[in-house]
Amino acid sequence: MNKNVMSLCFCSLVGISSLNYAAYTNPNLVATQPKFEISLGALYLQPSSSNLDYAVLGYPFPTESPHWNVQTVKPTYSLGFDLRGRYFIPDTNYDVAASWDHLNTSDSDFTQVGTGSGLFVVIPFQAGPSFGQSFNNPSQQATSTVKFYYDVINLDIGKNIDFTPYTEMRFFVGLSGARLKQNISTTFADNAHTFSINSTNNSKFTGIGPLIGAEGKYKFISTGLDLFGAVTGSALVGSLDPSTNYTSSSPQLAGSGIGTNYQSISPKTTTQGVPGVDAKLGLDYSHSISMGAIFTASLGYEYATYFNAIATYNPSVVVGNINTGTIALNSLSKTTSNFTVQGPFINFGIAIL
Repeated sequence: MNKNVMSLCFCSLVGISSLNYAAYTNPNLVATQPKFEISLGALYLQPSSSNLDYAVLGYPFPTESPHWNVQTVKPTYSLGFDLRGRYFIPDTNYDVAASWDHLNTSDSDFTQVGTGSGLFVVIPFQAGPSFGQSFNNPSQQATSTVKFYYDVINLDIGKNIDFTPYTEMRFFVGLSGARLKQNISTTFADNAHTFSINSTNNSKFTGIGPLIGAEGKYKFISTGLDLFGAVTGSALVGSLDPSTNYTSSSPQLAGSGIGTNYQSISPKTTTQGVPGVDAKLGLDYSHSISMGAIFTASLGYEYATYFNAIATYNPSVVVGNINTGTIALNSLSKTTSNFTVQGPFINFGIAIL
């Protein structure tokens, strides 16, 4: 569905611009006095990434043919907001626009096997060379919570052009800034809670860079209703700050005089380039409510992705059974993931002439 949304946006823009090669100037686009637009919208977005696997459910029987069922947190749709403003430069067809999209959400998942069932739950990197050690005091339950933080601020200058009486285009360039953050925290334990181990993967990208894009409208004359599409591309450069933390307790640790064991994997913050694509498709409506004021509303669907914006560090091979409360890694792995949001939006605003 993501590819279809982007394809529809692209096709709508191409179709709009190809209706007439000879652009003409609409006097309504040339502002004869300062003009402002401001709007506030509700976003109903589903965030996602490709590194949301938090546990492996093991089926060890028959021993010659074991099976593993990967457990994954599946984010749901959540409410966010967008705030937008635009100033039309007098006596020109140029404008300056600013926007802020925000989403802060979390989702959880839980898996458990029965005591004496022979099944067990392991942390993903333990379901490998140390798999056989899972029979020694195995984990029987896992609870995982993932949190997403999404903030994108854009500032751009655009040029408005009418290609026909029915079609309008806006081409723009500017700057984009983003903070993209993901935390996934998982706690493993046996059903008697004699031991517990929590693994928390954090990743935060903060960057800024140029953006370029186009918006198009097809106007249904005399109805106030328009079909619109928009595509924005950005090239962000900034800091990528990942970390992995472990907090554990067990009888073995207590016997060594350690009540709670704290360990971490702390890579250095790196500079990362993150390309981004944002596409929208929908309908908008405008209606004059008084002299010099126009009510606007829009309804549509948005898809945005930022490539390699999430980094995760985990052991690839560990020494011993981590359920004793000690993470003794033998080798380390790094994975990267895209940060994606998608879903419908509704927006209400007012234009002042």
